[in-house]
Amino acid sequence: MEKPFVLPGELKRVIYPKTTQHLMMVNFNRRFWPVYQQLARSVRHECIGKVQAAEFMLTINPQAWGAMTPYRLSVQEGGVLYDLGSHVFDLIWTLLGEAPVWITAAMSRQQGGVYAMQLRLDFASAVTVHATLAYQKWPRERIIVYGSQGRLHLHDPNMTMHLIRQPSLRQRLLAFCRDGTMLGYRALRRDHSLLRYTIRVAIASFIASLRQNKAFSPGFAEAVQNSLWLEAAFQSFMEHRAVGVAATVPSLPGAASRQTVCEGGPYA
Repeated sequence: MEKPFVLPGELKRVIYPKTTQHLMMVNFNRRFWPVYQQLARSVRHECIGKVQAAEFMLTINPQAWGAMTPYRLSVQEGGVLYDLGSHVFDLIWTLLGEAPVWITAAMSRQQGGVYAMQLRLDFASAVTVHATLAYQKWPRERIIVYGSQGRLHLHDPNMTMHLIRQPSLRQRLLAFCRDGTMLGYRALRRDHSLLRYTIRVAIASFIASLRQNKAFSPGFAEAVQNSLWLEAAFQSFMEHRAVGVAATVPSLPGAASRQTVCEGGPYA
């Protein structure tokens, strides 16, 4: 099933018997991206110490998709919050493995007259996450995770992740060259770029689960949790206040992995 799972106000109408919940897989394809998986491993193994805060930015140009996805611009379809927020919320869960206790959503005006949805998520562990979602001409996708011993910076998912502790000019130049090389490689090998790769791998995961008679991941529990967060954000935006979040307990992607190497590149 394509994301989002349901639209504003529809979650309470969802009736899925437990005997059939395992039959659904939702397409949060970004969690299949190796760079995001590398970022999640680094966070879980405290390569930057205890996580303190994170910043997410996801903007796209909806016109680039043409007539394929006209619903993106419809308020009745959830707008930018449900379109892009569903991906960002799943990435937050993938990285932190923790549900927020409060969500605040508001609209702000960016440069060029673009209106963006601003999200703030507060967690019981005292972690605070800020996210910006917008439709604009130039797409942008960025994540920064701040820890007690450094930060993890991903300028673009088609570039490389950097683990930053004590940056220097030389390291910045090396990182710039590394990012440029990777971006050029993915431009030439489009099948190895974020969207094409993750969609292909998500479909392969779906087929593999069918063949092996295994539960789909991400499945029903992840879809419900994602919808609960979106509902809270939508309510916060409409009522101009922070909203408490109910939580389900889905499986954390890659939780079984016990790799302990802190990966990061020239900033490490």
